[in-house]
Amino acid sequence: MAVQTTVLTAVVKSKDNVTLNLWYSFFQKHQRLLIIATLMLFFMAKGQAQQLSFTKTQIEQGYSFHYQWLDHSKTKQEISFTLAQE
Repeated sequence: MAVQTTVLTAVVKSKDNVTLNLWYSFFQKHQRLLIIATLMLFFMAKGQAQQLSFTKTQIEQGYSFHYQWLDHSKTKQEISFTLAQE
């Protein structure tokens, strides 16, 4: 009985070791791609716009929408439009 426990523990330990080796080899194989992707996500998060306000008003013709936001260079932008109700 003790022999079976030892063998089973050795198999579990070796599976964990194989799993760690797979992650390590994946990272080593794709290291440059992973670094580039991480940097792109970091810089994209810095350059995003920020919504300041949004209004939706029901009017006779349909709905009127108004948006205001700061673009990536912190310049205030806005747009208004109406959609016909059908």
